[in-house]
Amino acid sequence: MFRAAARPSGASAQYGQIDLNARIASASPHGLVSILFEELLRAMGMVRKSTQPHRRSEALSRALSILQSLNDTLNFESGGQIATSLSAIYGEARRLLLKGMREQDTAPVAEAEAMIAEIAQSWNTISEGAAVSS
Repeated sequence: MFRAAARPSGASAQYGQIDLNARIASASPHGLVSILFEELLRAMGMVRKSTQPHRRSEALSRALSILQSLNDTLNFESGGQIATSLSAIYGEARRLLLKGMREQDTAPVAEAEAMIAEIAQSWNTISEGAAVSS
């Protein structure tokens, strides 16, 4: 669904990739979206924090790819206004990420990160609620 992030080389990076792959393989559809949000927030954090231009570019590419994946999973027929609103938020997050990179300004990136973090938190709350009611 999305390309693996460029991570530091070494044993810990390999373990991290194996852990991510295992989590993806065993996740429910709801869990897969949670993983997408986690990886998106990680990539956005790298865009905001990295001082190395090539790392920022890799992280930006990853973040944009994940945003597109999230947008592609929306069901506009059954999701109605919620799907439309999420699509608009993902579009705004893309715009802010690109603006931050273009202007070399972390503020728009942090704004996009905060928007996505709020959605991710809500998504995880839904997941927790579903687990409790099962």
